[in-house]
Amino acid sequence: MWLLTEACKDAQLSHDILEACNLKLESSKCKYHAIHFNFDEEGAPTMALDEVNPHPIVVTDGEGHQLEMKHQPSNVEIKYLGCFKAPDSNHWQMQAITAKCDDFARIANTLSLIKLEAHLMYQAIYHLSVGFPLPMCYFTFKEVDRAQKKAHRAMVAKCSYNHKSSLAMLFGPTRLGGT
Repeated sequence: MWLLTEACKDAQLSHDILEACNLKLESSKCKYHAIHFNFDEEGAPTMALDEVNPHPIVVTDGEGHQLEMKHQPSNVEIKYLGCFKAPDSNHWQMQAITAKCDDFARIANTLSLIKLEAHLMYQAIYHLSVGFPLPMCYFTFKEVDRAQKKAHRAMVAKCSYNHKSSLAMLFGPTRLGGT
């Protein structure tokens, strides 16, 4: 409970800093997760799923109006700067990455790109947009590979490589023959 009380103070401080800069919180985007754990007989933790708000986080603006931030259960994701984050799930983020990769595969397959253009599209657009949320996620290599498989195959074909070439070889270090 002490951490949530401190979170309230931090939220008020952030609000006050924004207000001092003539900015305002967007109330529809003010959400938070409150994570706590239950422990079994051996002491092993499991994340508790709170459907109800354990402690409200409320900020007061300069005019005295109160804004209560919305509590989200730990399995419901919140979108932060284009990334879906939830302590207990990465389901929506994986769906977003898969959809983005499938779109790039469709684009690469329908556009008439020369090898250089396809390589630039991969390096300058695809790699950056798909890779952006990955440092904030906890996916296995197999999950990410499955999501990107169609896009990688389409890009490989547009770069004039055999679409059945080993992706490990193609995406490996250039000193070992990768691209």
